[in-house]
Amino acid sequence: MKLNSALILFLIVALSNCAQKDAEKNTNISKSLSVSLLDKDLMHWIDQKVDSVMLANDTPAISLGIVKDGQLAFANGYGTMSRTSDDVVNALSLYQIGSDTKKMTGIIVNNLVAEKKIELNNSITNYLPEKLDKKAIEKLKPIKVIHLLHHQSGLPGRAPSNKRIDGDPMLIPYTENNMLNDLNTISLEFQPGSEFRYSNFGYGVLGYLCERVSNKPYCDLLLQYVAHPYSMTNTTTEPTAEQLQHLVTPYRKDDNSKETQRYIMGKLTPAGGVYSNITDISKLMTHHIKAYQHQNNVDNSIENPLILTSESDKQGLNYGFGLGKSKFDTGTQYGHGGDMDGFGSTYLFSPEHDLGLIILTSSGGRWIGELEKEIFYKLTNQTYTLPKKSLIDFFSKVMEEKGFNDANSWLDTHKDSEAYYLSEEEMNNLGYTFLQQQEIDKAKAVFILNTKLFPESANVYDSLGEAYMLNDEIDLAIENYKKSLELNPVNNNAIEILKKLNQ
Repeated sequence: MKLNSALILFLIVALSNCAQKDAEKNTNISKSLSVSLLDKDLMHWIDQKVDSVMLANDTPAISLGIVKDGQLAFANGYGTMSRTSDDVVNALSLYQIGSDTKKMTGIIVNNLVAEKKIELNNSITNYLPEKLDKKAIEKLKPIKVIHLLHHQSGLPGRAPSNKRIDGDPMLIPYTENNMLNDLNTISLEFQPGSEFRYSNFGYGVLGYLCERVSNKPYCDLLLQYVAHPYSMTNTTTEPTAEQLQHLVTPYRKDDNSKETQRYIMGKLTPAGGVYSNITDISKLMTHHIKAYQHQNNVDNSIENPLILTSESDKQGLNYGFGLGKSKFDTGTQYGHGGDMDGFGSTYLFSPEHDLGLIILTSSGGRWIGELEKEIFYKLTNQTYTLPKKSLIDFFSKVMEEKGFNDANSWLDTHKDSEAYYLSEEEMNNLGYTFLQQQEIDKAKAVFILNTKLFPESANVYDSLGEAYMLNDEIDLAIENYKKSLELNPVNNNAIEILKKLNQ
């Protein structure tokens, strides 16, 4: 991208401080904003749908935007800035967007690739400091930059030293020393490039690489490559005092009557710590739609940094650089979402329909994805079928109220019902929630059940082995790690732990 002299001068000044006031930035956010360029019947349907979902889920606030034909065609706020406020949210209300940050990190990487500061097929060790020990360098050498972007690195899903309990906010920033210590001590969970496994830690490492090759902090990179080029005047990692006045109060998704706090993520910010609003995100989406509409144009001699997806992903997925891709009857859709145990977000668009949908909320949960689908299906004239409900959601509630045996009986009765779906990953996540809460017996019971439900999964035996190991039941830990390795011979995590346990 060529920069004119005025823009270069602006960047020199602006990059000196992430939170400084920008003379070109409009931070005087208006009291209200609504945009309504859609058919009145459609707008009425959207309003009714959002109102009904908010009532059903006791959701405090939603800001919603629809991009159509190159502009923000619909923007509205529902609910208030907090449960104790009368100030209504709108398209300029500020939210933390969670994992939807990842597409912005992908855009930064694309720009650094174009500047030849980073190579996608290079090992990440090319860009890591000498502070890492020799064993860590050898272990991490097979991981390429592209593996981080595609969630194929083999790194764990969350940073090992990040001890945040699910449901609670992250209030202690993750430091460079935390990251280097974790990289020195972690074991890879699979051979890099062989599997897809979502990793927030991987995107934290990716952002750290970007900082190192550019010699700039992530907040400056966000300003340089995302916020300023697309006129996103209130997209930031460090809100000013004025911007914080427009930050919506978040509420826990597991109990949305309880106020929670924004995340302070440190070096994990590239995975999910950006703040933005409907107005800003709609500007990025407008450019995103146009980029995908013209990606095959032979006149495009320069690769557009907004082209994020790839055709090389594993397990039937098409995910790259922070954006997923899937097809439907009349087009292709691209998107990502975010969930911070408080704030929630969705970002979804279709180039063929010149259409996009953005939802920001102050208390997330599974319902936000269902609302996104229902509205997007309506906008693209697709037939919407009511989604199945998660068995694990109900299982965990019965377990909390009546105990594991009753929950197991309930699951056995309902697992073949057409109204529900059963997820290995969700059951495993429930087990890890109990581990984080030091309720090891509950975690073991959940993991054991998961091995019965999914006996061919190497991951469930790995998780059960971890629970036994934490409970000093070494023989049972070894037995389950061996079973995991039998099902997945390249499970490096099991290999490393078995070495230690057999010493």
